[in-house]
Amino acid sequence: MNENSIDDKPYDSAFKTVMYECRGIIYPLLNETFGESYDESVRFEFLNEEHEDSADAKPKETLLSDTNFIAKDIHGNIIGRFVYECQSSGDSTMTVRMYRYGARTGFEQRYEKDGVLHIPFPDIAVLYLVGKGSGEVETSVIKVEFPDQTVDYEMKALRFRRYTIDELFEKKLYVLLPFTLFLYDGQLEKIDGDDKKLAKLKETFEDIIARLNEAEKAGDITDYEKREVFNLLKSVSDALARKYENISKEVDETMGGHLLKFPDTEALKNSEIKGVKKGRNEGRIEGRIEERIDTLREFGMNDEKIIEDIKKKFGLTDEQARNYLSGGDGLSDIKEA
Repeated sequence: MNENSIDDKPYDSAFKTVMYECRGIIYPLLNETFGESYDESVRFEFLNEEHEDSADAKPKETLLSDTNFIAKDIHGNIIGRFVYECQSSGDSTMTVRMYRYGARTGFEQRYEKDGVLHIPFPDIAVLYLVGKGSGEVETSVIKVEFPDQTVDYEMKALRFRRYTIDELFEKKLYVLLPFTLFLYDGQLEKIDGDDKKLAKLKETFEDIIARLNEAEKAGDITDYEKREVFNLLKSVSDALARKYENISKEVDETMGGHLLKFPDTEALKNSEIKGVKKGRNEGRIEGRIEERIDTLREFGMNDEKIIEDIKKKFGLTDEQARNYLSGGDGLSDIKEA
């Protein structure tokens, strides 16, 4: 696998998807990267990833980040702001780009307090899929020089290839598992032509499947999240191994039996509700439904269409959907299957 031939787009897409769809398990990644102490009670709200220059800027330019989100505690207070990127490898423009994302995001989230304008810059980080660097988490300092002071703005870099599969599971970094095949950077051609190496790769994938199933049983990951990780692991591996027939075949055979279609809405509802009864997923499910309602309203969808949408997407009854729309707790009267 040649670093220079890697197209970032499919991996950007996979990263965006796993972060957005599996937000209930992204807190370990933030803890690892920024030294936070978040747990499953923290809710994440994803914001617009397009950052436009002010209306009078000429020529007008739009910056597009991979993610842009805030963390809220159980009371709804903002406790963190983040822009997190995914790159196959580094380039000379990365630091400048990340600063620009941070500056634009801070300006977009500006607010006034006691007559004073506040510009809250987010924490910024890059996940590098290729290259080992000097450590799992590295820090680059951007010195922002003001007339009266210089402020250090830190950019974190997480080096995926510094981790082992065991470490990913120990640290519950499940959101990084879709990129497993990047651990074999530079080895795919040899693996493709060696039956023993192919068998070892197959064992690795089977081990990931088994351990994710165990994580679900332990309540560390929901069925929905596990399925997302499975599907993204398959799609990323397909993209990386497209030139290697034997690896592609092993991935298909190993993952094929586990890449079931997502459960129907009733099955998904029952799966998620069991998590709610454990006290772990309530905020996550409600947050996803509330954000869906807000998004659809922003697009001008009327209430009846919103009700039909969230009924279908989250497996709600008509009464539950209407309760959510009116600001109530739609899950309060759901009985465990």
